[in-house]
Amino acid sequence: MMWGLWGINHVFLSVLKVIAVRENDQKMMKMLLWTVAPTLYFLAANNAGMKAAGGDMTGFVVIIALQMISLSYLAFKSDGRRRSSRARKTR
Repeated sequence: MMWGLWGINHVFLSVLKVIAVRENDQKMMKMLLWTVAPTLYFLAANNAGMKAAGGDMTGFVVIIALQMISLSYLAFKSDGRRRSSRARKTR
């Protein structure tokens, strides 16, 4: 049950990240960084314990670290080169 709930939460957060990047919504990306940072900390801090128990979260640590780097860059850049992939309607 716990893994199912965690998985649903992960999927919804991932969808929000995709939407934020697609729409170039820097405000939402900054907000979503607040979910990535503690996740990265938790995974990195508990990886040794998981290895001792026979598991390994190194892949997740790498993926979340890459998410943190990419979201940080996109959320705080100001050069204006990235635009939404969807055409904006003008009236």
